[in-house]
Amino acid sequence: MIVWYPLTAVACAFAAWRCFVLTARDMVLDGPRDRLAPVGTTRRDFLECPYCAGFWWSGVWSVGLWLAVWPPLDGWSVGLGLLTWWTVSAWVAILEHLVDRLTE
Repeated sequence: MIVWYPLTAVACAFAAWRCFVLTARDMVLDGPRDRLAPVGTTRRDFLECPYCAGFWWSGVWSVGLWLAVWPPLDGWSVGLGLLTWWTVSAWVAILEHLVDRLTE
């Protein structure tokens, strides 16, 4: 588990970042995104913010991983699940800033 955890956390980070990009700016969701969160609204700001939407996408992936790997609800598994959520959330923001810098 010691080697496996960092690899799954990295995979979770990339999956959460990709889901964030999908909901924030991919063309495939332009129509639904414009209807549900018009430009200039706080909902749109939320969807395009890697700290906001990225945090919740990180939670989806981290909790899914946590439920798949550490089903017993003890202090160790809950703590590791929360640590994974916050770590993945930080990596989503870092990846987003790296991509922004590289595409400028």
